[in-house]
Amino acid sequence: MVIKNAIVCDSHKNIKKDVKIENGKIIKIGNNLSDDKIIDANGLYLMPSMIDLNVRVFNDILSEKTLIKLNQNALIGGVSNILLMPDCSPAIDSEMVVEFVKAKSKVLNKVNIYPSIASLKDDKLTNISILLQKDAKAIFLKSNSSGNSIKRVFEYSQMSNTPVLCFCNDEYLSLNGVVNDGEVGFNLGLDGIPEIAESSEVAKINEIAKYIQNKIVIQNISTNRALEIIKDSNNIKSEVSIHHLILNENECKEFNTYAKIMPPLRDEKNRLKLVQKLKDGEIDLLTSLHSPKSFEDKDVAFSEAKFGINSIKYYFSLSYTYLVKNNIINLQTLSKLTSLNPAKILNLNKGLIQEGYDADLILVDLNKKVKIDEKKSLYANKQLFGKVVFNIINGKVIIDL
Repeated sequence: MVIKNAIVCDSHKNIKKDVKIENGKIIKIGNNLSDDKIIDANGLYLMPSMIDLNVRVFNDILSEKTLIKLNQNALIGGVSNILLMPDCSPAIDSEMVVEFVKAKSKVLNKVNIYPSIASLKDDKLTNISILLQKDAKAIFLKSNSSGNSIKRVFEYSQMSNTPVLCFCNDEYLSLNGVVNDGEVGFNLGLDGIPEIAESSEVAKINEIAKYIQNKIVIQNISTNRALEIIKDSNNIKSEVSIHHLILNENECKEFNTYAKIMPPLRDEKNRLKLVQKLKDGEIDLLTSLHSPKSFEDKDVAFSEAKFGINSIKYYFSLSYTYLVKNNIINLQTLSKLTSLNPAKILNLNKGLIQEGYDADLILVDLNKKVKIDEKKSLYANKQLFGKVVFNIINGKVIIDL
């Protein structure tokens, strides 16, 4: 298969070329390439598919049905590789559940879904070494575990060369909190989650990480202070959600439960600092923070509503519209943050349009508009730009968007 006349764009280049694919690999990039199967992509951008390392299934229920739905939405959003978080039901903490995720991903034969594994259960280590032998791609850790447990998880990570994805939140400081600890939450009469609940735990992880050198991702950072703490760390990578870069706590006004996400949307001052950090190259990864919840779990009192957002379906369009079209970053940097860097974390041969790399690609029309017509969405009625025309995953064209 040859994709002709596309503007080939990844973190290294932005140039009009033909791309030839065979047996799931990119084998040639050049001009006037030929093949029996030709896709004319004139006017379209060919980019590496997005890779999201922080994804959950609908209502945190792991089943064939929720995995199928996740596949469908990821394709629309331009995501071909997903790291599935293990805090679901059943939890990904046993050989049987790891095998289930891998088997269903293979049967669906579209989006590549990789299981991450729960490292602790009731503050006791799961059978990490056995689960990693089953080809789990990462270890998930909550920072409020005991110091000794964190140390042991890091040691397993170091021995197996497996990344640790760490969510940092002091549950005692954020006890009963449902929004940012700020003006909006105060006016609504809701308990707040202070920024120090995140930054203090990031500091703890940062210190332990200096002692044990392994690959660590601090997930969904929401505060400027947390980024400052890990700025000079050699082995910690920072992940920020698209929502914390484009929205602030004002979305929670009028008790809008669709703006209830974890960590909470912060104030505008903090958001602007995160945007500046993005411009300065101090953020390593982006995520859609996809964690969809049912209408029944959202259409309740704010304090009772579940944290979560349905967002992977619009991941590329949101990122392009708010970050690239607003001249915060360019398209090549977006590709680095959403494709190349996460591929490196998982040791995948993906994330670049380069000879020898896996052919996980998207064709996008940057001029095509995308209207979010879902009434029950944080982005309801928003008009976005940048539509994924179709996906190429493992060298195969996927057209059922």
